[in-house]
Amino acid sequence: MDEKRVKIMESAAQLFSRNGYEATSVQDVAEVCGMSKATLYKYFSSKQTLLIEVIEYNHQRMSQRTEEVKDDDSLEPLEALEQKVIVLLEEFKENHYFIQLLFRSMPEKEDKQVRQLMDRGYRRMFLWHKQSLRDAFRISDETRMNDLVLLFQGMMKEYLFILSEKNDALFLPSIASYIRQVLQMVIENKGELTHVLPEDWVTEVNPEDEVEPLSREERMERLLHEMKMRLQASGLSEYHDTFHVLEAVEEECRRSHVRQAVVKALLPVLKKEQSIATKADALERLMIKNP
Repeated sequence: MDEKRVKIMESAAQLFSRNGYEATSVQDVAEVCGMSKATLYKYFSSKQTLLIEVIEYNHQRMSQRTEEVKDDDSLEPLEALEQKVIVLLEEFKENHYFIQLLFRSMPEKEDKQVRQLMDRGYRRMFLWHKQSLRDAFRISDETRMNDLVLLFQGMMKEYLFILSEKNDALFLPSIASYIRQVLQMVIENKGELTHVLPEDWVTEVNPEDEVEPLSREERMERLLHEMKMRLQASGLSEYHDTFHVLEAVEEECRRSHVRQAVVKALLPVLKKEQSIATKADALERLMIKNP
């Protein structure tokens, strides 16, 4: 996707979140992006169109990110669940302005298309959480699954708001472990719990709604781009060795056959940078486990 278009959408999401959709003008977005209003209109025909594309862009990004959360063969099912929680919380924390936009700053009179996009994104995430619980706990009784998913999502949401509102970051593995323990206690409870929601409370996502999964090459390219953006945002000089290492890794990604020894020597340098450590781990899984 065009980098300027992405910059406009990300800037708009932050302004909508901070000031509210109604109080944010197209001129405000244009000024933050360093362009004229006329230039911005070449990319988006109206503020409403911009809002719709902001929602769609972030839903697609979240969906693609969850597609990347694959079980590591070396992990037990419950350990894999904790890893999924860590990755999702980190992704949500990074995009907390979008979460705030959804819950606090939507227009008073929602467009039908906006509501459809919201509903689709909610269903996608709900069904993903449901499948995660199935995989982790080997649940065969579907009658109480929806209530368990709500419990799962509720804990995730509250920790997410704490992470997005306060800079003093909590230790994500501890959060993930606690969420897993609570779910395990409820699921393994010997007493009978009466479910509230029917099995078909959330319908399946239509095939045409599904986001096309990214190829391995596209996933590596996106990870590298996000790592570069994070390093720039951290204030690190572009002449710092980390940038040179990132460029070297990028060159390896372009090769038809990745040189394992080179990658194994370079990636530890990237992992030392806290802002990109998790992204470097994801890149390692793609480059080394799938050469």
